Amino acid sequence: MNKNFFFFFFLFSFIHLSSAEVCVWQTSTHTYNFTTAQKIGSNYQYYDLDEQIRYFINLCGPLGSISPNQCSCCNTSNNFTGITYNQTDCVNWGSFSNSEIWNHIDPDVVSVGVNLTYEILDGSQNVIRSMQYNMFCNEKETFEIISAFEYLESTPPYIQINVATYLSCLEPTPSPEPSPTPDPTLCKTIFGNEFFDLTKLKSEYYYYNYIQNDTYFLTICQNYDEDPSCPCCIPNTSPGWRLDLFGFCHQLGDLNHSSYMYLTGSTDINDGISLEYQFIDPQNQTSHNLRYDFICDPDSGIGEIVEINEDISATPPITEVTFVSQYGCYFDPFPPTPTPCYTWPPCPTISPCPTETPIPTSSSSGLKGGYVFLSVSLVGAATFIGGWFFHRFKKDKRNQTYKAI
Repeated sequence: MNKNFFFFFFLFSFIHLSSAEVCVWQTSTHTYNFTTAQKIGSNYQYYDLDEQIRYFINLCGPLGSISPNQCSCCNTSNNFTGITYNQTDCVNWGSFSNSEIWNHIDPDVVSVGVNLTYEILDGSQNVIRSMQYNMFCNEKETFEIISAFEYLESTPPYIQINVATYLSCLEPTPSPEPSPTPDPTLCKTIFGNEFFDLTKLKSEYYYYNYIQNDTYFLTICQNYDEDPSCPCCIPNTSPGWRLDLFGFCHQLGDLNHSSYMYLTGSTDINDGISLEYQFIDPQNQTSHNLRYDFICDPDSGIGEIVEINEDISATPPITEVTFVSQYGCYFDPFPPTPTPCYTWPPCPTISPCPTETPIPTSSSSGLKGGYVFLSVSLVGAATFIGGWFFHRFKKDKRNQTYKAI
């Protein structure tokens, strides 16, 4: 009894594992996993009312309570006898355990969805019929069968099942979560494992006044202070203000809701970094978020604002400031220590030394420094050893003379 139990337990575990494995498709950029769509002990059903056909369908495993139990799709037809409909036997159109062929529905547009084919093979491993799942991306559907078509004239014949499911949607490459700054006035952050320091762009003595139709009063890592040229701007409330042509002021962002993120339109940390100030007040329709796009240019020094755009279609609207600067580039805050240079005489500084002379070799004239010390040490050691042997020799000779008497 115990042997039978363990045998069937092992067999069930193997079948369950195999069905899970055929539910996963790994591409070079994405993993599609349909294991949650598999029915256990039941089936999906779809009715073709025109053709009077009912389909029993499952994914990644066999049908439940339907013979033959290894198929993943079978159909039955109803024949009208004048009195009632008689259901015929279920025809097997595809077995999950034989072969699984994965493709994108449209190779040129991989986000459309994926295609999964189950086949029925004869004794020579030739396909005699098959079923195709066309699983279209639909982020709102769990697993919804929308249509079924039979292509009986094809060689070999096949059934096509069209499904809408969120499981076939191509997920974008996840980007790091924006890292909130503990102190927004620090102007330093570690993002994407790299260090950025915008401190040099922060100034207590001047603001970036930029005129592009409207006039912008902008600061970085601090709130705007009082400025006579913007009488309607409220000091110490926001890092930026926009003064429109009609004399109205619009607040830009909130210093206390700042975050760093990838440069707009890029996922390459080498391109730069963005700093965004969000304005959390849905009742204030005149206020915008403020985002600085710091584009890396090592040769630009502090740099300058080159463009400002207003994206009024965003919710909330956002003011996009493009700032080209060397401080848009990341750097290593702990650079490796320069290798000391080896000169003669020893150089008191690290490389490069102000003056360098070659270390003397055996062919150099004269002995200096360490060579003199080494020579003196050798002479002293030789003198000590010679004296010890002389003392020992004299002592042994006295002992021998005494014994002779």
